[in-house]
Amino acid sequence: MPQLRAESEVRTPADRGAGRAWTAGPAIGATVAVGTKPTRVGYARCSTAERELQSQLDALAAADCDPIFSEKISSRVKVRPKFAKAMEFARTIKQAVPHQRVIFTVHEMKRLGRGAAELLAIAEELRRADSRLDC
Repeated sequence: MPQLRAESEVRTPADRGAGRAWTAGPAIGATVAVGTKPTRVGYARCSTAERELQSQLDALAAADCDPIFSEKISSRVKVRPKFAKAMEFARTIKQAVPHQRVIFTVHEMKRLGRGAAELLAIAEELRRADSRLDC
C-alpha cells in the first residue's frame, strides 16, 4: 500500500494549504497560446432543483465555453446524461480535428464528482483523449 500512496499523492503549491487565505489563480483564458483558440467545452451541475445553477453558467460563458452542458442531478447518480454528452463532444472534436486543443471546463472541481478518485479518473480519461481539464 505505501507504493500506491506514493503514486496517488497530489502535490499542492506552496502558497496553498490549510490556514491560508484563498487567492484567485490566473484567469481561465490566460493559458491560450497566441494564434490558436482552443475549443472550451463547459459543464455545470448542481445537485438539486433548489440549488442555483446560473452563476456557474455565467462563469463558463465568461470563460468563452461553447457549448455549455448543464444539469440538475446529484453526483451520487452514476449516469449523468449531460456529463456523458459533454465528454463525448470533447472526444468527437479531438477525433475530428486532432491538432485542435480541447479544454473541458468546470466552475469548480466538485461539480465533476464526489471524491478524488472519481476526479482523477475523469482527468485521466481526458488526458488519454489528449484534452485538458480546467477549472
